[in-house]
Amino acid sequence: MKLLLTLSILLQGCFMVGTSASSYLCLASDPGDSEAFGHALAVNENYLAVGDPKANRVVLYERDAREGWIRLREILPPQGSIADQLVGGFGHSLDWNQNTLAIGTYDWLTWTQWKPKQANDNFGAIYTAKIHGDRDIVVQEMSIPPANLVMGYGVSFFGNQVAFPSITLTPANQGIQRILVVDPKTDRITRVIGAPQTPEEVTTWPQLESPPSVDFDGFGSSVDGNNNSLLIGATGLSNPEKTALRGGIYLATLEGAVQQIEFDGEGLASPQVSTAGSSVVLTDRLIGIGRLVPFGIGDTLLLRYLPDTGWSYVGAVALSGSLHAQGDQVLISLSRIAGMPSHSPPGHLRIEPDHLLVRVDAGQVVIESKIRWNRNYHVPANGVIDSEHLILSAEGQVVQIHIASLTNPYLIGSCP
Repeated sequence: MKLLLTLSILLQGCFMVGTSASSYLCLASDPGDSEAFGHALAVNENYLAVGDPKANRVVLYERDAREGWIRLREILPPQGSIADQLVGGFGHSLDWNQNTLAIGTYDWLTWTQWKPKQANDNFGAIYTAKIHGDRDIVVQEMSIPPANLVMGYGVSFFGNQVAFPSITLTPANQGIQRILVVDPKTDRITRVIGAPQTPEEVTTWPQLESPPSVDFDGFGSSVDGNNNSLLIGATGLSNPEKTALRGGIYLATLEGAVQQIEFDGEGLASPQVSTAGSSVVLTDRLIGIGRLVPFGIGDTLLLRYLPDTGWSYVGAVALSGSLHAQGDQVLISLSRIAGMPSHSPPGHLRIEPDHLLVRVDAGQVVIESKIRWNRNYHVPANGVIDSEHLILSAEGQVVQIHIASLTNPYLIGSCP
């Protein structure tokens, strides 16, 4: 379909763009923004945070009176901090708790080439930034003891504490995945959830909790907090006695309980080659579980909570990636295609859609819109639901779409 640009209006930091098939707001960009601008998105009542890990910064937007966004300022890592020394990765993951922003620093390519300066050095970091209007933003790096940890690729608030997945690298080059929980007020680790301690580790975790069936590999592949609960994806989990499903989920509470959530339902992808828990999302009523396959896009399993029966499987949709949920809606964004490079060369591979907005009813999953960017190749996409709008990103562009204006399918063109 030929794209016809019909309208472009500067609107206080956003561009309203109209096409023959759709209309959307383009967030104001800057020449310093990289193609990774929008790699992470987090929104609250007042602000939108946009991660640009390649530029090593987070861009802060403020909500205006016209349902748009004003580009406010950039959040940079403190001088001399880990992110400042890495010169990249700041803003790889984001999450809000009121006006406090948690920021993860991580870069896969830098990690593969990283040489620790001292024994047991950590790679990656977690930061918090308090946002108060026009006042100076104070960015603080969390003090995580040197333990051969890799972190920063995911972050989520768990109550008022910050939870994030981590990988402990042993001298035998084994990767042990656990969840660390840190109180930002005291800057202390309050909980470590995951595999039991091994003799090869350089750090002893007195707060270590090891739920049943947890193995060294694959626990804590993803996390998502909802008030005082934390959902943990465990791609390495196997429970053939229940179903053929590989992978699973655990639910932790601030009171200390960590329980596995079991359910019947195999989804769409073959359970023999797919692993659940690569991405997760949690609300009071919904759970979404991303499931990857060795080559391709996998699927997303959707669960619904009822007071009488607890969590039960509703259905699945044929797309896997980053997840965001609000009310009875779930947004799935194809962040990458398993088995392929993050950025496929033009003409190499194109899988549609880039985003899928679904609604979970009592007994079924309804696809509301299949959304794609006007590209002839795959680019990693991301997105969040913001009340009556979607905020979507791909290839350094961020757009806002009114949910009521969505068609199925829906095409996003380009921004001026």
